Amino acid sequence: MFLNFIPDVTKKIAMLCGLVFVFTLLPGSGEVVKNYLALHFYKSEGFFPFQIITHFFTHGSLLHLLFNMLVLIGFGGFLERLWGPKKFFLFYLLTGIGSAIVMQLLMLYEQSQWISTAAGQPYLYNRLVGASGAIFGMMVAMYFIAPEKKMTLFPIPIPVSIKHFVPFLIIVELLLANANFAFDNVSHYGHLSGALIGFILYKTNKF
Repeated sequence: MFLNFIPDVTKKIAMLCGLVFVFTLLPGSGEVVKNYLALHFYKSEGFFPFQIITHFFTHGSLLHLLFNMLVLIGFGGFLERLWGPKKFFLFYLLTGIGSAIVMQLLMLYEQSQWISTAAGQPYLYNRLVGASGAIFGMMVAMYFIAPEKKMTLFPIPIPVSIKHFVPFLIIVELLLANANFAFDNVSHYGHLSGALIGFILYKTNKF
Protein backbone atom coordinates (compact mmCIF):
# COMPACT_ATOMS: atom_id res chain seq x y z
CA MET A 1 0.00 0.00 0.00
CA PHE A 2 1.25 3.49 -0.90
CA LEU A 3 0.89 4.82 2.66
CA ASN A 4 3.24 2.13 3.95
CA PHE A 5 6.12 3.77 2.07
CA ILE A 6 5.61 7.12 3.85
CA PRO A 7 7.51 7.52 7.15
CA ASP A 8 5.32 7.62 10.25
CA VAL A 9 5.56 11.29 11.27
CA THR A 10 5.27 12.56 7.70
CA LYS A 11 2.21 10.38 7.20
CA LYS A 12 0.56 11.57 10.43
CA ILE A 13 1.17 15.24 9.58
CA ALA A 14 -0.39 14.73 6.13
CA MET A 15 -3.37 12.87 7.60
CA LEU A 16 -3.92 15.56 10.23
CA CYS A 17 -3.82 18.29 7.59
CA GLY A 18 -6.29 16.30 5.50
CA LEU A 19 -8.61 15.77 8.48
CA VAL A 20 -8.57 19.47 9.38
CA PHE A 21 -9.35 20.33 5.76
CA VAL A 22 -12.38 18.01 5.82
CA PHE A 23 -13.66 19.85 8.90
CA THR A 24 -13.31 23.18 7.09
CA LEU A 25 -15.66 21.83 4.39
CA LEU A 26 -18.51 21.17 6.83
CA PRO A 27 -21.59 23.22 5.88
CA GLY A 28 -22.37 26.00 8.29
CA SER A 29 -19.37 25.60 10.59
CA GLY A 30 -16.49 25.04 8.15
CA GLU A 31 -15.59 28.69 7.70
CA VAL A 32 -15.78 29.23 11.46
CA VAL A 33 -13.36 26.33 12.02
CA LYS A 34 -10.92 27.68 9.43
CA ASN A 35 -11.11 31.19 10.85
CA TYR A 36 -10.60 29.91 14.40
CA LEU A 37 -7.52 27.86 13.49
CA ALA A 38 -5.94 30.42 11.13
CA LEU A 39 -3.18 32.72 12.35
CA HIS A 40 -4.39 36.28 12.99
CA PHE A 41 -2.37 39.38 13.78
CA TYR A 42 -1.75 39.27 17.52
CA LYS A 43 -3.42 42.67 18.05
CA SER A 44 -6.66 41.57 16.43
CA GLU A 45 -9.69 40.24 18.30
CA GLY A 46 -9.46 36.98 16.35
CA PHE A 47 -6.01 36.03 17.65
CA PHE A 48 -5.42 33.11 20.02
CA PRO A 49 -1.91 31.88 20.95
CA PHE A 50 -2.61 28.31 19.78
CA GLN A 51 -3.02 29.64 16.22
CA ILE A 52 0.78 29.87 15.98
CA ILE A 53 0.66 26.07 15.62
CA THR A 54 -2.83 25.30 14.29
CA HIS A 55 -2.48 27.54 11.23
CA PHE A 56 0.11 25.29 9.59
CA PHE A 57 -2.19 22.28 9.82
CA THR A 58 -4.99 24.25 8.12
CA HIS A 59 -5.39 24.96 4.39
CA GLY A 60 -7.54 27.30 2.37
CA SER A 61 -8.29 25.12 -0.67
CA LEU A 62 -7.87 21.60 -2.00
CA LEU A 63 -5.11 22.75 -4.38
CA HIS A 64 -3.29 24.45 -1.50
CA LEU A 65 -3.50 21.26 0.55
CA LEU A 66 -2.43 18.95 -2.28
CA PHE A 67 0.63 20.99 -3.25
CA ASN A 68 1.88 21.23 0.33
CA MET A 69 1.23 17.56 1.06
CA LEU A 70 2.99 16.39 -2.11
CA VAL A 71 6.09 18.35 -1.12
CA LEU A 72 5.74 17.18 2.48
CA ILE A 73 5.63 13.52 1.44
CA GLY A 74 8.53 13.91 -0.99
CA PHE A 75 10.89 16.16 0.98
CA GLY A 76 9.60 15.44 4.47
CA GLY A 77 9.78 11.70 3.89
CA PHE A 78 13.42 12.01 2.82
CA LEU A 79 14.34 14.18 5.82
CA GLU A 80 12.52 11.96 8.30
CA ARG A 81 14.40 8.90 7.05
CA LEU A 82 17.67 10.85 7.31
CA TRP A 83 17.13 12.56 10.67
CA GLY A 84 14.70 10.24 12.39
CA PRO A 85 11.11 11.03 13.43
CA LYS A 86 11.79 13.18 16.51
CA LYS A 87 14.34 15.44 14.86
CA PHE A 88 12.23 15.81 11.73
CA PHE A 89 9.08 16.68 13.68
CA LEU A 90 11.01 19.24 15.72
CA PHE A 91 12.29 20.82 12.50
CA TYR A 92 8.75 20.91 11.10
CA LEU A 93 7.41 22.62 14.24
CA LEU A 94 10.29 25.11 14.53
CA THR A 95 10.07 26.22 10.90
CA GLY A 96 6.30 26.60 11.12
CA ILE A 97 6.42 28.49 14.43
CA GLY A 98 9.42 30.55 13.34
CA SER A 99 7.64 31.56 10.15
CA ALA A 100 4.60 32.61 12.19
CA ILE A 101 6.72 34.77 14.51
CA VAL A 102 8.47 36.48 11.60
CA MET A 103 5.08 37.19 10.00
CA GLN A 104 3.81 38.71 13.24
CA LEU A 105 6.83 41.03 13.29
CA LEU A 106 6.23 42.00 9.66
CA MET A 107 2.57 42.69 10.40
CA LEU A 108 3.56 44.83 13.39
CA TYR A 109 6.00 46.82 11.25
CA GLU A 110 3.50 47.33 8.45
CA GLN A 111 0.80 48.33 10.93
CA SER A 112 3.11 51.03 12.32
CA GLN A 113 3.67 52.30 8.78
CA TRP A 114 -0.05 52.45 8.07
CA ILE A 115 -0.75 54.23 11.36
CA SER A 116 1.92 56.85 10.65
CA THR A 117 0.40 57.52 7.22
CA ALA A 118 -3.25 57.13 8.34
CA ALA A 119 -3.66 54.54 5.59
CA GLY A 120 -5.60 51.95 7.60
CA GLN A 121 -4.64 48.67 9.24
CA PRO A 122 -5.60 45.84 6.88
CA TYR A 123 -3.43 43.23 8.62
CA LEU A 124 -5.74 43.43 11.62
CA TYR A 125 -8.28 41.58 9.50
CA ASN A 126 -5.99 39.17 7.65
CA ARG A 127 -5.49 35.51 8.47
CA LEU A 128 -2.81 33.04 7.46
CA VAL A 129 -3.21 29.32 6.85
CA GLY A 130 -1.03 26.60 5.40
CA ALA A 131 2.03 24.48 6.03
CA SER A 132 4.02 26.50 3.50
CA GLY A 133 6.38 28.02 6.07
CA ALA A 134 7.48 24.55 7.19
CA ILE A 135 7.44 23.32 3.58
CA PHE A 136 9.83 26.07 2.44
CA GLY A 137 12.04 25.36 5.45
CA MET A 138 12.28 21.73 4.29
CA MET A 139 13.08 22.83 0.75
CA VAL A 140 16.02 24.88 1.98
CA ALA A 141 17.30 21.99 4.09
CA MET A 142 17.05 19.71 1.05
CA TYR A 143 18.98 22.28 -1.00
CA PHE A 144 21.98 21.83 1.29
CA ILE A 145 21.60 18.11 2.01
CA ALA A 146 20.70 16.68 -1.41
CA PRO A 147 21.16 19.38 -4.08
CA GLU A 148 21.47 16.87 -6.92
CA LYS A 149 18.24 15.06 -6.06
CA LYS A 150 15.72 15.33 -8.89
CA MET A 151 12.07 16.29 -8.58
CA THR A 152 9.25 16.51 -11.11
CA LEU A 153 7.17 19.68 -11.19
CA PHE A 154 3.53 18.91 -11.95
CA PRO A 155 2.27 19.23 -14.68
CA ILE A 156 5.68 19.44 -16.44
CA PRO A 157 7.09 15.87 -16.66
CA ILE A 158 10.73 17.00 -16.69
CA PRO A 159 12.93 16.21 -13.65
CA VAL A 160 14.59 19.28 -12.14
CA SER A 161 17.43 19.20 -9.61
CA ILE A 162 16.79 20.75 -6.21
CA LYS A 163 19.88 22.97 -6.55
CA HIS A 164 18.13 24.71 -9.45
CA PHE A 165 14.52 24.50 -8.29
CA VAL A 166 14.86 25.97 -4.78
CA PRO A 167 16.78 29.18 -5.76
CA PHE A 168 14.36 29.68 -8.67
CA LEU A 169 11.37 29.34 -6.35
CA ILE A 170 12.85 31.75 -3.78
CA ILE A 171 13.43 34.36 -6.51
CA VAL A 172 9.86 33.94 -7.76
CA GLU A 173 8.53 34.37 -4.20
CA LEU A 174 10.59 37.54 -3.73
CA LEU A 175 9.28 38.98 -7.00
CA LEU A 176 5.66 38.15 -6.19
CA ALA A 177 5.99 39.47 -2.63
CA ASN A 178 7.18 42.82 -3.93
CA ALA A 179 4.78 42.93 -6.90
CA ASN A 180 1.80 42.99 -4.50
CA PHE A 181 -0.76 42.06 -7.15
CA ALA A 182 -4.35 42.80 -6.12
CA PHE A 183 -5.53 39.31 -7.13
CA ASP A 184 -2.74 37.55 -5.21
CA ASN A 185 -3.80 36.48 -1.72
CA VAL A 186 -0.81 34.17 -1.14
CA SER A 187 1.46 34.96 1.82
CA HIS A 188 4.76 35.05 -0.08
CA TYR A 189 6.52 36.56 2.92
CA GLY A 190 5.21 33.62 4.96
CA HIS A 191 6.91 31.28 2.48
CA LEU A 192 10.13 33.28 2.58
CA SER A 193 10.15 33.48 6.38
CA GLY A 194 9.88 29.68 6.54
CA ALA A 195 12.82 29.42 4.14
CA LEU A 196 14.78 31.84 6.34
CA ILE A 197 14.11 29.82 9.50
CA GLY A 198 15.08 26.61 7.72
CA PHE A 199 18.33 28.25 6.57
CA ILE A 200 19.13 29.48 10.08
CA LEU A 201 18.42 26.10 11.69
CA TYR A 202 20.54 24.22 9.18
CA LYS A 203 23.48 26.66 9.04
CA THR A 204 23.72 26.89 12.84
CA ASN A 205 24.17 23.11 12.86
CA LYS A 206 20.96 22.55 14.77
CA PHE A 207 19.99 19.97 12.13
